[in-house]
Amino acid sequence: MKKICVCAVTFLIPLVLQACGGGGSAGVVSQEQKTATVVFATTTSDATVKLRGISVVATLPDGVTVATKAGTDEISSGALQGVGQVATGTYSAATRQISIVNMPTGNDLAIGPFARVICDVTPGKTLQDSQFTSIVPLDFQPTGPQGIDLTLTVTPKISVSFGY
Repeated sequence: MKKICVCAVTFLIPLVLQACGGGGSAGVVSQEQKTATVVFATTTSDATVKLRGISVVATLPDGVTVATKAGTDEISSGALQGVGQVATGTYSAATRQISIVNMPTGNDLAIGPFARVICDVTPGKTLQDSQFTSIVPLDFQPTGPQGIDLTLTVTPKISVSFGY
């Protein structure tokens, strides 16, 4: 019985001391979000779908902005990257609306990511993945060969990663 008590005490003392810590969180520094990289993509269950172009309009959450070319709403080339092709876009700070068009010449777009937008996070603001993944585009227009409307076959998907 003594051996069991000694073993139990020997095991419990380090746990109790560790739980006491050292008081306070002065050594803990939380990192502040600086950027949010938003990936716009397409999904479909039809493997035969060929995309010839796509456009999307969405409202970004409060707390992010997108860099534009001086004096215009055109998204700067450093903030918008086409995936596999060149994408163009506009951003309105007043409405937080972003509009992206990806219309390649001669090639089909692959199903999946078609644009990445690097947003700046407002200092002091902390954003959640769900604020981006729950965005329902105001307009989504996937286009197939000969301008065929693919909105019933292809759906949008939005994901985000944060930079610190």
